[in-house]
Amino acid sequence: MVLDTSTVPRSSIGDVHAADQAKELPVYNVAGGEVERETFHGLVLPTEEEKSTLRRVAGKMPASCYYLCAVEFAERASYYGCNQVYKNFIRAPLPPDGNGTGASAPGSQYTAGALGRGSVTATAMTEAFKFLAYALPVFFGWLADTKYGRFKMICWGVAICGLAHIIMIISALPPVLMSGHAIGPFALSLYMLSIGAGR
Repeated sequence: MVLDTSTVPRSSIGDVHAADQAKELPVYNVAGGEVERETFHGLVLPTEEEKSTLRRVAGKMPASCYYLCAVEFAERASYYGCNQVYKNFIRAPLPPDGNGTGASAPGSQYTAGALGRGSVTATAMTEAFKFLAYALPVFFGWLADTKYGRFKMICWGVAICGLAHIIMIISALPPVLMSGHAIGPFALSLYMLSIGAGR
C-alpha cells in the first residue's frame, strides 16, 4: 500500500521522492509545530499524522514479479515432480519388456527403472539430493544478500536447473542407458539440480 498524496498540498508533506528536498520543505503537525522528516535509504517516511489521515491506495506490481512467480512455480514443479521418480530410476534395472527408456510395458509385472544400482545407492543419492536442496539456501542466501543480489542469484539458479534437466534427459536416452554409463551424467544432473533448487 502507498499513501495517496495527490489531495494534500506539497508544502505540508514534503517531496516524497527525494530525501534532500524533503529536508528543505518544512512539515507541520496539527498543533503548528514543525515535524522532522525521517528517511530510509533515500525514501521519505510518512509522519504519524500522515499514516493516520492519508488514504491508502494499492501500488502497481511490476510485470517482472509475475514472471518471477511463474519461474519459481516451474522450478518447484520440476523439483517435486522429478523427486518422486529418482529412486526407481536409480534402484531398478531396465525392464526387459520396456522400450529402453526405463518404463515397463503396460500391464507388466516389472518395475520401472534404468540404472540398476540397488536400494542403498538409490536412497543415498536421493537423500543427498534432498539434503543439498534444503541446506544450500543458507549459503546462497548469504551470497545473494552480501555479494550478487537476489535477482541475479535466482537467474543463475534457473539457468543451472535448466542445464541440469538437459543433462538428465541425455542420461535417460536409450543409447546412454544401454551403454551402462548413464550413472555419471545422471548423478551430475541430480546434484546440479540440487544446487539450482538451493540457490
